Amino acid sequence: MDHSRETIRLIDALDRELNADEVEADPIMALTRELGQPAQAAAAPVVRERLALAVRGERPYSYDRDVWAEVLAGMVGILALPDLLDAGTVDLGDDRDGFYAVTWELLDSAPDAAAGFLIEAAGAPDPRLRHEALYLATFLPPRQGPLLDALIAGLGDPDAEVGERVRFCVEGSGWQELPEVRSRLGSEAP
Repeated sequence: MDHSRETIRLIDALDRELNADEVEADPIMALTRELGQPAQAAAAPVVRERLALAVRGERPYSYDRDVWAEVLAGMVGILALPDLLDAGTVDLGDDRDGFYAVTWELLDSAPDAAAGFLIEAAGAPDPRLRHEALYLATFLPPRQGPLLDALIAGLGDPDAEVGERVRFCVEGSGWQELPEVRSRLGSEAP
């Protein structure tokens, strides 16, 4: 059997299930499990497109974003993080619990690789992407080096809203215990 054709058939079936008049969780979960496997990674570009459409298409929807994010993460692992960072910049009006569960699992699976992606995104021109990267960085174990430098820079981000959000995230994490962060936080540190 041609796996690429079968994978595309499964992707199309998942897309139909997500767009059905009455969405049923069981078939969606089954297709998500079947597609979200490293053996299906050759179809990752198609899933990346579906994820992008789920957040920026004609009908953006958080459940679709969560499902496609899970499929992509299952296919390519930590290499999905840049796509998830981008998808996370779009506010779809939900609490993002399902989406962040997938993202946090990626961070836990490869923290060093995740740090590299987050450092790169923390320097992006888009303040939403900087915020998303720095927020996720606070879920990695505190460490010296470039990620710490990115978080400290984020506390003084040129976009005041990003700086305040990063401050809020850092203050609720283990990063606030590092002397460099405590110094940057000043008198607001506990």
